[in-house]
Amino acid sequence: MNIKERLAIEGWVHLQDVGDISTLRSYLPHHKVFSTKTIKFQGARTVEHSNTLVPPHTDVFWVPVPPRYLVLFCESPASVGGESLLISNVNRCVSPDILEILKTQSIAHEKNGRRYTYKIYANDIIRVPHNYRSIEKAGSQYFLDAWAAFVDELRKNVFKVKLEAGDGLIVDNHSSLHGRLRFDNTRNQTRILHKVLINE
Repeated sequence: MNIKERLAIEGWVHLQDVGDISTLRSYLPHHKVFSTKTIKFQGARTVEHSNTLVPPHTDVFWVPVPPRYLVLFCESPASVGGESLLISNVNRCVSPDILEILKTQSIAHEKNGRRYTYKIYANDIIRVPHNYRSIEKAGSQYFLDAWAAFVDELRKNVFKVKLEAGDGLIVDNHSSLHGRLRFDNTRNQTRILHKVLINE
């Protein structure tokens, strides 16, 4: 079974002793790179560049079609914490009734001075923001009750993975969610991840 077949079934794949980000990227040939980034916490206080808990979410959730795959390579893990939080195939672990309600409400999001709208579930793509509180004023009480039930279901299906140096993680960014636990670095050990987002 190849990587894409495993992703279709499992939603994410953890690979050990990969070597480097280029080797990890080669598991998805013939796909276009959306963006690349090195994630190294050095005291910034944005959601993405912090050492606090980041709940399971979709990367670049606000665009009409988010990047299909998230590729992470661990150069160095945190001294303490920082485990990845993964939820496989959200549409299989959440009630169809809840998903149907989440299809009904468009949510506004601003990014770099531009205004976007998106739906939590549309066209078989899950879109979950980093900041769950941003949904709290998004719609009717009927929608918000469905959102709360959705989050409860997500919490029951979280799987934790500890990435060690040399490990890789590939996530289907349309069907599954990823996040991470809080972490702490030391002077001698700093969490460094290399990230590539890939379009289908």
